[in-house]
Amino acid sequence: SLMRPTLVYSLVNCLAYNYSVRNTDLALFEIGRTYFKDNSIDTGCKERDTCGMIMSGIRIPKGWGCDKEVKYNYYDLLSYLEVIANYFGLEIKLEKINYKFCEMGSSYKILYKGERIGFIGELNKKCFGFVKNVKLIKDKIFYCEFYIDKFKFENKKLKFESKYPPVRRLYN
Repeated sequence: SLMRPTLVYSLVNCLAYNYSVRNTDLALFEIGRTYFKDNSIDTGCKERDTCGMIMSGIRIPKGWGCDKEVKYNYYDLLSYLEVIANYFGLEIKLEKINYKFCEMGSSYKILYKGERIGFIGELNKKCFGFVKNVKLIKDKIFYCEFYIDKFKFENKKLKFESKYPPVRRLYN
């Protein structure tokens, strides 16, 4: 009961704190462990490495050729997720779901080979009334969370041949 099943609370706390000190245009991420009840394991708890991303506020401010400011939206978050998935060669799919933290009709579960590996959507601020300073957040909050154990990290070897001969020093 003391272990966190999601990273959303810590990221919303961080977002609310930043809004309280007038830092309102944010895109944050956190990588950490989340825990789930699993009776097939001897400890009764399964832990997974998880990545959470949260965005709120203005992405591009007004000026320098922009007639109006551009705020973060769902597609900004989705594009980051797709870049990460493409880098590791994962083909992800989205399937509509009503998730408990998200606005109705704005959340999707992330699927890889038919298995749920996370979710993405717009957060409902009413669910976080217990978070200090959450009322200061006036912009929409977009959130994505996915398990990174499906992402295979491979060591890449860099082949590099210099076109210059090596320099050797002679010491007397």
